[in-house]
Amino acid sequence: MTGAVPAGVEPLTCLNRLELRFDSAAFLVASDAHDDPATLEWGCRAVLPLWEPDDEEARADSARLLGQGMSLVEAFQGQRQELTILPMSGLTLDLWRIGHIYASLDPRDADYEHFAPLFDKSGDLGLHGDLEDYLVNGTRVAIIDRAGIAPAWRGLGGVGRLLIGRMLRWVTSQASLVATHPRARLSTPIRTRPQPCC
Repeated sequence: MTGAVPAGVEPLTCLNRLELRFDSAAFLVASDAHDDPATLEWGCRAVLPLWEPDDEEARADSARLLGQGMSLVEAFQGQRQELTILPMSGLTLDLWRIGHIYASLDPRDADYEHFAPLFDKSGDLGLHGDLEDYLVNGTRVAIIDRAGIAPAWRGLGGVGRLLIGRMLRWVTSQASLVATHPRARLSTPIRTRPQPCC
């Protein structure tokens, strides 16, 4: 379903201005069952920066991009306003190094329970036997926990698939399997105000 696009805005003309942002974290060594060093938590976003140029026409273009449905998050990076059009988060598991898959998934968000059938029931031996037969190589599994795209960017010929594919190349370059689970869409924008500096 295509979201309502503000008048005078063509989202596809903004593709060349999008930036992909990444955050990730993994433990160096395990001190208990909750901090498995074979598990990488990651998050990424497709961000459209808005500039505050001097000429009136460019300012008007930026104002139109602030219309309803153009972003899921509006925030400030210093003095520059940014629109997040697609956030995504998840895990990458290194099955070659992981101690016990279920022990790594259990302390996390309950949403990860959806992915339990992908793995051997013992939790020790990697993927479920039916999946092992289809994999050519690689020992990493990427789980997309959450992903959403702003309404105005839906139905434009695969913008969401393009962005998710590009982000996955960076965060899961050697994954042998990528899995996700459908859930309700986030469509209400979140606005954050600039924080005082210094």
